[in-house]
Amino acid sequence: MVNIDFDLDGVAGTPSYEPLPAGWYAMRIVTSEQKMTKAGDGKYLQVEFEPDENTHPQIRGRKIWQRYNLWNANTTAVEIAQRDLKALVQACGKSAITDSEELHGIVVSAKVVIRPGNAGYEPTNEIKGYRAIDGGAPATPAAKSSGGAGSPPWARK
Repeated sequence: MVNIDFDLDGVAGTPSYEPLPAGWYAMRIVTSEQKMTKAGDGKYLQVEFEPDENTHPQIRGRKIWQRYNLWNANTTAVEIAQRDLKALVQACGKSAITDSEELHGIVVSAKVVIRPGNAGYEPTNEIKGYRAIDGGAPATPAAKSSGGAGSPPWARK
């Protein structure tokens, strides 16, 4: 037996890793990096988002990684990535960027959806649209709407 003096009061609980409910969230762009595809035949830009701690303190520390398949032999994948990245850049209030770091620290309103799990993986979140944080018109590449009636109270509508 090991005698430990362990006080639970000063220890944070384990955060939930369940996907966030679908809805609009104020999301801060944290980091970005270029990565190789699993097949090794292309590259993508991976952008890390986290809920804005001022707007969503109850879900602080959650992360969503979004991939933009910008360098790929599949021209359709590249076109989709370009449209999605354009929507993000516009939601950031910019008309062009030369480096993804120009987006770091900017808060945008992001439409978060739940991507169903497959091949043994659990469901995850992904982002399907962007708009300026001031509530401007959505900058979604494919203007589909799933509504917001079931969104939690902290989700932007």
